[in-house]
Amino acid sequence: MAAPGEFGVPRVLNSKNRLTLSQNIGDKWEALAIVLDFSDAKIETFRANNQQNQEGQIRTMLTEWVQKNAGKPLVQMLVEAFRASTVNLKTLALAVKAADENGGDIVL
Repeated sequence: MAAPGEFGVPRVLNSKNRLTLSQNIGDKWEALAIVLDFSDAKIETFRANNQQNQEGQIRTMLTEWVQKNAGKPLVQMLVEAFRASTVNLKTLALAVKAADENGGDIVL
């Protein structure tokens, strides 16, 4: 597992990699948000605060999720959420896991 980076967050979930993820999750982000235990109201807040900017909606969701789950096994939780949310996110799950194991950036 990669060493902690910013604020104790695993390097694989740093700002740069959250941006990479937000660029690749796409329109499945709401399904992922539900699996990550965000309420419908919170999902609507992400939408409203980043109107016309899907990447911003996703990045905000991921950042808030990382913050509210500090101290938990974030990489494992995110990989499981990708797998549970939709078939298309399995590739992201594998990329996150590989980056964590190698201590590098997410490569897609």
